[in-house]
Amino acid sequence: MIKEKKNKKIRVIELVLAVSICILLVTESLLLTNKNQSRKEEKPILTQEEAKKIDRKNMESAQNTVLEKKGEDILIGTKEPEKEQEQTKDYIIADSNTRLLTTNELTALTVEELQIANNEIFARHGRKFEDEKMKMYFESKSWYQGTIETNVFDAQYETILSDVEKANVQLIKSMLSVPVKPETTEKEE
Repeated sequence: MIKEKKNKKIRVIELVLAVSICILLVTESLLLTNKNQSRKEEKPILTQEEAKKIDRKNMESAQNTVLEKKGEDILIGTKEPEKEQEQTKDYIIADSNTRLLTTNELTALTVEELQIANNEIFARHGRKFEDEKMKMYFESKSWYQGTIETNVFDAQYETILSDVEKANVQLIKSMLSVPVKPETTEKEE
């Protein structure tokens, strides 16, 4: 009789263990199924092959695009445009340090804007300004940190600025040196 009670207890324990194992297996399979379903829902916008087909020019012009590589696929999202717009508002020409400017775009600017755009290029590198108007203007910008004295900067101008920046400074200065024609309302005879 004692043996039967022990065998019965062992069978109950075995049964409880078997049921527990079954519950664990079912739970694990449900978790794996949910995990696989959520992975399937996260399909990348572009595969690696599709991304290669997009030409480089279009990719560079998409300034708000962020690429993120996940395994073999590339996901594309967007940057926060508000922060980028806020930064570009702080400049007359936000990208004058990275691309060549054109005469057409500069003709749309006033003389004062041209002067500021010219000095923006220097200000990005930390040039201090002796002209009170320029000094106050750039000190009001969040990105500006005047760390290089005017005479030191001017002496090292050629090594500090990139070729793009030098070309832009030269173009802006040429625009500033062109005399402004007064507007006439009547034909001169």
